[in-house]
Amino acid sequence: MTRSHNGSNTFWMPPGQAVPVGLEITCSTAGVTGVRFASRSKHPNADSATGREFARTHSWFGPALAALQRYLDGAPVDLATIPIDLSSQPPFRRRVQEACRRIAFGRTQTYADLARQVRAPGAARAVGSAMSHNPVPLLVPCHRVVRADGGLGGFSGPGGVSLKADLLRMERGSGGEAVRAPRLASGT
Repeated sequence: MTRSHNGSNTFWMPPGQAVPVGLEITCSTAGVTGVRFASRSKHPNADSATGREFARTHSWFGPALAALQRYLDGAPVDLATIPIDLSSQPPFRRRVQEACRRIAFGRTQTYADLARQVRAPGAARAVGSAMSHNPVPLLVPCHRVVRADGGLGGFSGPGGVSLKADLLRMERGSGGEAVRAPRLASGT
């Protein structure tokens, strides 16, 4: 665990069977504040002694890790129950990111559709900008947002649009509806 100046903690999750890149997960007491795709990390494993200690004092963390591991292994998992902290995001981005969080596993939505959902019709480019500033990819599934013409749009993870395509292909080929994990409480 690496503790930052603001009291957040960062842990490493190695790649899964279906997603060939690992995750650096930054957490506050309120929830996950950052997810970064990374092939390696200087941070301790989430299942290390420090990760287990964090899980003992934050009841949402262990189930969140289990859900993320199932996702990385290719299982249909609804990650919307994992508490996130978007308090650092400006209001419009936060609205867009919260709306994006409701896009179901294996489904996609266009930037324009998402703009209409947040009552900003015609703001597809601004939605794209909100997606590009998403601090918690996978938990806010920005990879599920595509262009109206069927193109994938952009993606800031390693490999860019190739990783986005791989995530969408994995979700569509997982053979089932997402299993919804129990609602996870934050701040405990």
